[in-house]
Amino acid sequence: MQLSNFPRRLVFFCLLAVGACLVSPRSAQGQTTTNVGVRLGVASMTIDGGAQNSRGRRTGGLGGGYVRFGAPGWFSFQPELLYVQKGASKEFRAGGTTVTEVDKLGVIEIPLLVRMKVPSTKLSPTLSAGPVVGHVVRSASALEAEGPLPDDLAPPVPSNIGAGLGLMIGAGVNVQLSSGTFTVDARYQMEPHAAQHVGNQGLTFTVGYER
Repeated sequence: MQLSNFPRRLVFFCLLAVGACLVSPRSAQGQTTTNVGVRLGVASMTIDGGAQNSRGRRTGGLGGGYVRFGAPGWFSFQPELLYVQKGASKEFRAGGTTVTEVDKLGVIEIPLLVRMKVPSTKLSPTLSAGPVVGHVVRSASALEAEGPLPDDLAPPVPSNIGAGLGLMIGAGVNVQLSSGTFTVDARYQMEPHAAQHVGNQGLTFTVGYER
């Protein structure tokens, strides 16, 4: 998936999202609703592409917020702004010592999701899917060892990873409270690699609150 195709695909997706919201069942008043929420959680991710293949996952934190637009009914449009700690790890032997190379990434992400919620008074299952745009704002690599690092082992150079376009799909549940809504979500995210671009993939788990 090339970045040069992003504007055209984003316009198509936004039109699809607006259409879904328009055909969603409306209340008698036909009013749209706007909800604002926050979410916190963990991300279990790895990076891939080229020399980055065959690497283990790294677990980091994530946090951010979102706004959701839609008529009362099944479908809504939900853009988000998140900060996600990603990366990968790889073990190897050097000088009789087990060494782990850890790549750490800090990524600003903007998921643009269509969300489907089963209407319910208390407990509502949800499904969401859509593109996600990411930009790396922090990149670092480090070596960790069970014992002293070999003298001839140089620190790794951080991977050259820039902005990317991926896909996010997920499922969750909303619990209606007297003061707002408690949310739980699990998502799978994939950003394919191409040519000189390194991609990533993995799972995220979040809890949140919206009003």
